[in-house]
This record gives sequence, structure tokens and C-alpha cells, in this order.
Amino acid sequence: MAERPGVLRAGDRMLFGGGEHQVVGLAGNAVPQGLLDGLPEHVARAARDWERHLIEVLTGVPPDAPDGAAPRPEYDLARPLAERNRPRLPS
Repeated sequence: MAERPGVLRAGDRMLFGGGEHQVVGLAGNAVPQGLLDGLPEHVARAARDWERHLIEVLTGVPPDAPDGAAPRPEYDLARPLAERNRPRLPS
């Protein structure tokens, strides 16, 4: 069955308010915002840092990378996922 245009699902990405956002939840016809609101700032910051890392592990580039950016060697999609997800040790 063909998808209807304009239908949002969890996981979709959209442009809103000058930035790219990922839909993480829906309630009726509303997209919940501010899932990190109400958390201590250091907890919200850690969650955003992990999100950035996971996006880079899965896509090869961080979410704010320019279009066409090449992945850093340690995140190259040619490497197995398990290798890309290894924790980075400080140099």
C-alpha cells in the first residue's frame, strides 16, 4: 500500500524552527516536544551528547555535518557497526 504524503511517524526527520528534528513520539495529531524538559541540565546535555554519538555511529556523520560530508575514519560505514560503536578513549 502506498504511503500517504505528509504522514509523520516516529523516527522521521523534519525541518522546524530553523533546525532539523527527529520525531520521537506522537499524540493524536500532535508531535510531543521537550522530552528533555524538566530534567537537570547536565542530564539533558548528556542525553544530547549520546544522541549525537549514536547518530554518527549509525550514519557515519554527526547530525550537524554539512551535506556530502565524509565520515571520520572511525565512523566510516564500511566498518562494521560493532567497531564504529566502540567507545573512544582519550588520546
